[in-house]
Amino acid sequence: MNTNPALGRYLLNCFSVDFSVQSVTVAQLPWTEETDMRELRKRLGNDWFVLRRGDRIYGLPTVPKPAEEFAPVTTVLPLTGYDGLDFMKARLDAALPSLLPAYQPERVRPFRFLAQKDEFVASFAANHQLPEIVRRGFAIRPRFELDARTIELVEGELRVVVAMSVAMQWVISASLSDLANQSVQLDGLYVVLKQPQPGERRLVGRIKSVNQGNVELDETMDGRTSIAAELVRLEGSKVSFKRCLSRLLGARYREFEAQRDIWEAKFTSGPSFNVVLGKFSRSYRTVNLGPGIMATIGAAIPIHNTAGAPIYRELPPVEYCFDAAKTKRKTISWGGLVDFGPFDSDTFEKRTPRILVVVPQSEQNKAEQVFGTFLDGVPNGQYPVGFARLFNLRQVKFDTCPVADQRLAQNQHAAAYRAAIESHLSSGASYDAALVVVPDFSRQMPDDHNPFLHAKALLLTNGIPSQELRVTTLHQSDTSLQYTLRNIAVSLYAKMDGAPWTVSQPRTYNDEIVIGMGMAEVAGSRVEKRQRHMGITTVFLGDGNFLLSNVSKECTYDEYPEVLKASTKSILAEVKRRNGWQPGDRVRIVFHSAKPLKNVEIDELIAECVADVAGEQVVEFASLQVSQDHPFKIIDRSQQGKKYGQTMKGVYAPARGFVMQLGASTRLLATNGPDQIKRPLSPLPAPLLVHLHKRSTSKSLDALTEQILKFTSMTWRSTSPAAMPVTIYYSELIAELLGRFRTLPDWSPALLNTKLRASKWFL
Repeated sequence: MNTNPALGRYLLNCFSVDFSVQSVTVAQLPWTEETDMRELRKRLGNDWFVLRRGDRIYGLPTVPKPAEEFAPVTTVLPLTGYDGLDFMKARLDAALPSLLPAYQPERVRPFRFLAQKDEFVASFAANHQLPEIVRRGFAIRPRFELDARTIELVEGELRVVVAMSVAMQWVISASLSDLANQSVQLDGLYVVLKQPQPGERRLVGRIKSVNQGNVELDETMDGRTSIAAELVRLEGSKVSFKRCLSRLLGARYREFEAQRDIWEAKFTSGPSFNVVLGKFSRSYRTVNLGPGIMATIGAAIPIHNTAGAPIYRELPPVEYCFDAAKTKRKTISWGGLVDFGPFDSDTFEKRTPRILVVVPQSEQNKAEQVFGTFLDGVPNGQYPVGFARLFNLRQVKFDTCPVADQRLAQNQHAAAYRAAIESHLSSGASYDAALVVVPDFSRQMPDDHNPFLHAKALLLTNGIPSQELRVTTLHQSDTSLQYTLRNIAVSLYAKMDGAPWTVSQPRTYNDEIVIGMGMAEVAGSRVEKRQRHMGITTVFLGDGNFLLSNVSKECTYDEYPEVLKASTKSILAEVKRRNGWQPGDRVRIVFHSAKPLKNVEIDELIAECVADVAGEQVVEFASLQVSQDHPFKIIDRSQQGKKYGQTMKGVYAPARGFVMQLGASTRLLATNGPDQIKRPLSPLPAPLLVHLHKRSTSKSLDALTEQILKFTSMTWRSTSPAAMPVTIYYSELIAELLGRFRTLPDWSPALLNTKLRASKWFL
């Protein structure tokens, strides 16, 4: 472990870049709608680097005497401002493959390449007898990526850096015919071309069947219905690996996965990734960007705070609140619940809830024992007070709905669950929630045969939110079970419209709402022309208390911006009415979105919606992109981690609440510290990238970033914080279930915008 204080405590996974010039002279052309950039690049070939920015096209010669002239007009771009550095960043990005000429690029921008010596399947096969089809047909290699970026660690000091990341590349080269002969179930998996031609899409489609050297397809990118098996291979996804190797390795598959986990951690854990960065840092390299223009790639960048220019800070622990006055507070959610009871203890209406328990007959006795413990608690244990006392309920009534599961084939369980629930509900009894116990194998079942999914959808159509438990949960050790019961208790109470806790948030406005904006791809298709989308909006008070969710109508991707605009206006109008906004009220509206929409200025769309709906109020609004889709990671080389058995977890992971400036409007926020990391072999966690859009009128990015951290603590799915704020996390949960429900008969999402609009049914 590196403890050299001269290297600094914090390290960004980016290498410094120094250019050999202070400015660069580029040729330029005007850009118009008629300009064909592809044709322009084709004409100029490799003699010019071409980049469009706004209404201008810049060209930089890459050789002393280009064969073609670009343009007679030139301009000088100083490398002290954004335009010049952004251009040089793009030029460096295109030139990075020349940095390591021995490595064949898997992708050029960003530069992606594979390790040449390290490969896991061969390493595992050296000490284990594996079938030849596995040894020769499957490979897992470290995949490295170098990505030029422009950052601003200190305001006003822009710089270009090269970010380095590492992941795993999974490749299946085994013949489809050989896999089919080994009784591997191939239907539903995707195939890619072995040798795509320039400009040709690699993904072909989804397998329907493989027969006599031919692949029948039930979903394709180009309309074809079949292709010769020799032209394609399985897509190297984890789903494909699991399907194939669990069949080919049988009982040895579990050992294979355990060893793979250990092997991957040698590249992705905090200490291992630190070593990877160090190896690259020790090799200072230069890249030729054009005649007389060089870039030198230096060492990884240490992060230091200096007087008057702090780059990072550490936010205080989030305080959970358990009363409306915000006087009952604790930094541990479960401890606060036990000490104070839930936030809405005085106003919760369902004091005598009636809960339906759906359970296989073979597990009914065990389930009754476990749910008895759930109600009463374990004195002096990790679940000391039980559900009723914990949430100040007068009486909890359980009704059992047994499912006849004897001698059922796996694909018959869904129908058995539906029949049992329909029969039980036909008596007219009403329930506040349901607990559904399902067989362990249901997790691997396709959605259209999954008993829990069928049960959840049927119960939702009757207005009953449900909580899933697998049979193995009933048979956990006493200690493990108590921790599981904590999470079930919190989630179940929230599904009955309870509020277990909120967070401490300063109140400086008449009202503050936070809106999460998500999108679900609900058709289950990777073919663009068949995809259908739904907008998902979740609405919270400023302290994280959940108000409602909204699911838009289905639409195409191109139609989505207009659907989003209409949905946002509708939501704002409803909140304005519900919360009683008066003319002149000071209101702050904060929007969180996970990723930008292509060709849509999301901040302009939001600004228009706010102006239309809340024109009588004094509104501050902030539009924030909150994303894990970026290359940045932070290493804390003083972090020793937390004890986990005989080893440590979370080594080199920055503490939860660590915030680092990446730009004037951009922050990195660590939400998964050593306390939240589950296993010693877990990869170094990625921070959230928080970006404030330029049209926002609320500019307090530091306060908005701290609010995002608090919203990661507002999940009521468990007692632990989430990696993402609930504005986005809840949208993702809704999106996942909507996509899965679509495969079920008689499912309609209409109820979600009516009776269940304020319900946390998706937890």
